[in-house]
Amino acid sequence: GLTSVTWRAERVREPFLALLASNATFEDPETSFDAMSDAVEGRLEIPKAEPGVPSFPVLDMAPLLRNGLKQHCGLMRLTLSGYNGKELETKVQRLVLVTDLGLIVKAAADGSRSVFVQQLSTGEPVKGADVRLLGANGLPVISAKTNEQGRADLPAVSGLVSEKRPVAVVAAFPNWESLQDMAWLSLNDAARQVDYSAYAVGGRHSIDDGLGASVFSQRGLYLP
Repeated sequence: GLTSVTWRAERVREPFLALLASNATFEDPETSFDAMSDAVEGRLEIPKAEPGVPSFPVLDMAPLLRNGLKQHCGLMRLTLSGYNGKELETKVQRLVLVTDLGLIVKAAADGSRSVFVQQLSTGEPVKGADVRLLGANGLPVISAKTNEQGRADLPAVSGLVSEKRPVAVVAAFPNWESLQDMAWLSLNDAARQVDYSAYAVGGRHSIDDGLGASVFSQRGLYLP
């Protein structure tokens, strides 16, 4: 069994969000964070329990999200290392996005994108959020602000290559100058994509208060 767990949280600084999108995914964050993050770390001691009795230690992430009185938000890599005494037994890494902003990006057939930003704690759309499409060099290719429905429309950018190749969509609220919250979505991570063109989407349709919905099944799973 484990006697302690060390943790390390490396928060990606804003200029490197595009670089991370090009080199890592949520499930496989194996890339060097040394030059593009600030980090905090610590140790969690695991109380000794009776043999056969499971123990569920909890890592309180609240201290990781604050620098003094200032709250930290954004993207971080969390590394947990389990020790039995001084011997390393296991190690796991995951990307963790700390945000109250829900971010959905829909790509149209002509290459344009519609971005929807929602406040997760209230379920309400976010008006006035800054939305940026980042190129591979970290600079925004195009940007827009969300309307009262939380929607921002980004025009097609087909043909952009090299440093201008789109790699990520980010949303900041209220804006980058007085940043309070940020959401990030990699365009290279297939695990974050749903392709509706690969199967039929016929199903039950309903319209209520101007909102249209379609429910359909695929291998027993209901998809949005």
